[in-house]
Amino acid sequence: MKITIVTVTYNCSRILEKTIKSVISQTYKEIEYIIIDGGSTDGTIEIIKKYDSKIAKWISEPDKGIYDAMNKGIDMATGEWVNFMNAGDMFYSNITLSNIFNKDYSSFDFIYGDRIYVNKDGQKYEKPLLFFETTKYCPTKGCCHQSTFVKKNIAIKYKFSLKYKFSGDYEMMYRIYKSNGRFLYRPIVVALYDVTDSLSAKNRFLGRKEDAQLLGLKKNCKYYIYFSLLWLKTMFVNLINK
Repeated sequence: MKITIVTVTYNCSRILEKTIKSVISQTYKEIEYIIIDGGSTDGTIEIIKKYDSKIAKWISEPDKGIYDAMNKGIDMATGEWVNFMNAGDMFYSNITLSNIFNKDYSSFDFIYGDRIYVNKDGQKYEKPLLFFETTKYCPTKGCCHQSTFVKKNIAIKYKFSLKYKFSGDYEMMYRIYKSNGRFLYRPIVVALYDVTDSLSAKNRFLGRKEDAQLLGLKKNCKYYIYFSLLWLKTMFVNLINK
């Protein structure tokens, strides 16, 4: 079965090449690789052209943000499954896709696995705990899009909403789940998820507010208590870091 890997990038020449190498070095043969660039001016296009023979399709044009760019990737994809491995992120090893797609997943809509979380302090292994598996008051999605695969026809039906700046992937997962989507967990490390320059990591508080919004919690008094405490924690951490 064909797997489409989409990389979204904008002025990421410093970190894009390691992502490209990670994708094109996969031992799995049926890969369609697509790069969606937002109109970079920093040398990104030169890097893409360097690997042009290994890339099925690529475009460089302005977009309305990361989720608009990811939707463009969905529209261009012809694989049965779609993964978003954005600039700076990598597959855990060159046999990751071979390890995952060695079975028939025709009865599932969404596959998710483990990740290695990377920041300036090093690496941390994380096993996903999706929002429907936890009793936390305001759970996050529990996994990153780099370690997930969504069936193409499902991705087309439940495209990323441009209403959200940080939680669009969570919102897509949530809609798929609410529509009785079939989720499958594979205990395999899929991605090295680098948050050093991550948009979501830099805006964690705003991301959590969007999480609460899509879960319909914003009018609940517990919401205000929860986010007041989270805001205080965020301010304290920022103060310590400074």
